[in-house]
Amino acid sequence: MLTDLIPFEHFPGDKSLARRARIKGQKVLYYLLTGYWNTGERLHPFFVTNNYVNHLRVYQYISQFTAGKQALDVGCGVGYGTALLARTAARAVGIDISQKAVNEAFRLYPAGEFLQMDAENMTFPDQSFDVIVSTENFEHLPNQAKHVQELARVVRPDGFCFVATPNPELFVGQNNPFHTKENTYSELRDLLSRCFREVEIVEPTRVPTSPAGKAAHEERFARGEHGTLVTPELEIFGRKVDQTFLSNTHSFHCFARGPVA
Repeated sequence: MLTDLIPFEHFPGDKSLARRARIKGQKVLYYLLTGYWNTGERLHPFFVTNNYVNHLRVYQYISQFTAGKQALDVGCGVGYGTALLARTAARAVGIDISQKAVNEAFRLYPAGEFLQMDAENMTFPDQSFDVIVSTENFEHLPNQAKHVQELARVVRPDGFCFVATPNPELFVGQNNPFHTKENTYSELRDLLSRCFREVEIVEPTRVPTSPAGKAAHEERFARGEHGTLVTPELEIFGRKVDQTFLSNTHSFHCFARGPVA
């Protein structure tokens, strides 16, 4: 069924040329059948890549915080993450600026709740959601500060927001044309602290290997500018978290609560 997500345990990890060629052929066929073209930036449950696995694991991890809650998924793409959250959330709404992505989300998950909406100008009333998830979306936005303001406006006073976004130290020398800006730890903390009283940022588990990235990482830590490190006793806002699906290799995991009035 289209509404079924493939269990994580069944995801293949084959990176072979043959597999990549097979996936590309499947994408072409799917485009001919549906008119939807799947790119590397817009992942799809029918085309299971390592990148898709990592993205889905973020939703599996964050679902422990959304059970029984009113949840918003910002930049939902074709809706696979929203559909996963909806399994246990009281309500899960997905928004995306692309109408084509929203149409595809409804094709895949016809019972879901998806809206075409700008993340920087959301049309929801104030204090609409308990938990807002904005994963691998922040780096695509032209006005990130406006998005943070919107997160603070739409989240409830006792709720929180989750933002996952790449650590640029791990991508020194690489240029992703789809990314508007990849923020440093200090930039993220500054942006979020303008609108939230409490901010916790969990460091990626992978450390840079390039000389420039490694130097930037070491200098930052030497200045004391770093977030929480992943350990078996990891806590977020004083709550010990289940790390079963934690896949935090390349991105900062930012948690923010207590919107500034």
